[in-house]
Amino acid sequence: MDGKTALGYVRFRHDPLGDIGRVRRQQKFIDIMMKKIKSPSILPRIPAIVNELFDAIDTDLAPLEALKLVQFANSISPDRIKMFMAPGRTGSSKNISYWILDNNAFSLQLAAKLPPAEDNETDGTGTVELDFAPEPVNLAGFDSEKIAELRDQIMSIRILNGDGEKGIGKRAAQIFQRIGIEVPYTGNARHYDYRSSSIIYPPSDDESVRQGAMALAELCGIKNERLVQPDKRATSLTLILGHDKEELFRRLEPLNS
Repeated sequence: MDGKTALGYVRFRHDPLGDIGRVRRQQKFIDIMMKKIKSPSILPRIPAIVNELFDAIDTDLAPLEALKLVQFANSISPDRIKMFMAPGRTGSSKNISYWILDNNAFSLQLAAKLPPAEDNETDGTGTVELDFAPEPVNLAGFDSEKIAELRDQIMSIRILNGDGEKGIGKRAAQIFQRIGIEVPYTGNARHYDYRSSSIIYPPSDDESVRQGAMALAELCGIKNERLVQPDKRATSLTLILGHDKEELFRRLEPLNS
């Protein structure tokens, strides 16, 4: 890649994973860049690279200090450098999306000998890691404009397993991510006796929060308003899969599944 192509690669965010996909591409790019810096042909150019970086970065480090840090990084064995998604949750304010760090989970992850594997379904501290190619989805007759409208209102969701069947969190996450809705977290609900799939969201004076919940309900075919409620325990918009999960999957499952 030349510089312009590399910049486009690390900035692109219009895949089904949105900002999370962009973060993963940035991690991959940095990993490859660090390996490239270690090559003998690059070492003589490191001082010039540091000077270029200083033109683009606002820092109180002196160039010599930065160069020493680069040399230190170059001396670290690759198996001691790990990249992982910092645990947290999505949040929004005034239509701006944020990633809110879970400090406790992050501290535990940093204290571990190695970063724990990112499970597809976690107990509350992990993130969703899915490998798939985007596929068309059958959204029960929704046209593309309606899908885009609902997706923009929802942006991201958490998914909890309230049924008990193993793997349904990952299955649901794949469906929503193919639609273009971020699923940064899957886990287990407080119990496995949810008869009906339901939606909870944090109480807020921001009407867009409720609108996102109602958009998710429309997408999932949840018509009972009692199943869409604010909940103080909800940190973000959350779908709880119940015993009627197969009805939801039939509504949203990919065409070629």
